[in-house]
Amino acid sequence: MLERHHADRNPLEAYPFLLRSLRALAEEDALTGFVWIVLVGLIAGIIARFLLPGPNNPNGFILTAVLGIAGAFVATWIGQSIGWYRPDQGAGLIGATVGSLLVLFVWHRLVVRRVVNDPGVSRAGWPPPR
Repeated sequence: MLERHHADRNPLEAYPFLLRSLRALAEEDALTGFVWIVLVGLIAGIIARFLLPGPNNPNGFILTAVLGIAGAFVATWIGQSIGWYRPDQGAGLIGATVGSLLVLFVWHRLVVRRVVNDPGVSRAGWPPPR
């Protein structure tokens, strides 16, 4: 009577090597997911900078990837808010590119209004604000 019922046992307890393999696979999936986020963000950032050129674009490999990742977050948030994506879905490459365009447009507007500094121009060379 003290035996555990067969339905109460975890089937993975009988196979500890399988449990270790599943944990390793989950860690590998997390790393692969992170690499995909950076890769899609970088591609979306490059496309956005190509479609919306400007003298005050943030330059560099890392800032381009950050632009794309921020665009993917913006696109995911907007898409989930209006019902295009389920809560467990994220934006793809096209959505990340559109989100990156939105982020880059806001960046351009903030530089024009002098809320943030233009990375290519020193303060001494700026005309007075409008």
